[in-house]
Amino acid sequence: MTPPAVHALRLRSPRLAESAAEIDLLLHITAFMKQKHPFSLLSYTVLDDAFHLTLQHEGIRPLRLLQQLAARYHNSLIESGRGLVRSDYQCRTLATRRSLLETVKYHHLLPVLHDYHPSPDAGARSSYAAYVREENGFIDRESVLQSFPGGTDAFCRFHERELGTAVSSLQLREYSEAYLAALYTVTGSEAVDI
Repeated sequence: MTPPAVHALRLRSPRLAESAAEIDLLLHITAFMKQKHPFSLLSYTVLDDAFHLTLQHEGIRPLRLLQQLAARYHNSLIESGRGLVRSDYQCRTLATRRSLLETVKYHHLLPVLHDYHPSPDAGARSSYAAYVREENGFIDRESVLQSFPGGTDAFCRFHERELGTAVSSLQLREYSEAYLAALYTVTGSEAVDI
């Protein structure tokens, strides 16, 4: 039996989710999609212009799932007087445990790197709080936490190490940009741009 596939997904659109209500709506739709489709949500981050997620699944088409999620979100925004201007979707297979853990860390550090929050646990823009305080019931933490024998404390140290070694926010931003470029660079059949 083959192990479940793990993918990093990104939905980009100008003015994707700028308010707390829009973030809540996007996460609510994600939780709804999770109930309808067999996947485990391992991490997420919501920025003003991008939604990043990591999911583990068997037998679903991740880009199609992301497109359906975007369509539901767009239709809900239209009801409030605006929609998504333009969207693009990207998907990358995470073939190793290390790439999964680095992607989860990257997602959790993005709100800090983009100056939304001073620390990963300071806001609702990422799934970090679900790992630390078990606040978000639709994150499947166990698959990631099993890599940390020290449990949640070791998980937190894994993130803090990156924040602690950076000399400045510019260095953190450079890390973010380099990781993002490496993650979503098209290489063979592992990545797809639409």
